Amino acid sequence: MASPKQIVIKESMAELKRLLKNASLLIAPRLRVLIEIKRAGEAGISKRELAAATGVNHNSAQTWRTLYSKGGINAICSHNRKGFKKSVFTKEQHNAIEKKLQDPKNGLR
Repeated sequence: MASPKQIVIKESMAELKRLLKNASLLIAPRLRVLIEIKRAGEAGISKRELAAATGVNHNSAQTWRTLYSKGGINAICSHNRKGFKKSVFTKEQHNAIEKKLQDPKNGLR
């Protein structure tokens, strides 16, 4: 069996816990993975043990380890998710629908 991948976490445990406390729901599991790697120390921890300890998929744990190795804490704490899609209706259409809905005599049913 192969030995676990060795990753050195540069941040202190206190700094990781502080980041975890202020992290969003998307970033928190990534930071928990880093904390577990830091706890394992020089012995290292396999991606499957890491996944079991943090409650994430082993592929996610592997992805986040690689992401940290290549980009550090800044790469872990950022994501590429965007906001909501733009509305299908224009402002004028939205106002017309709102006006129609608020009309007590001639509203939509």
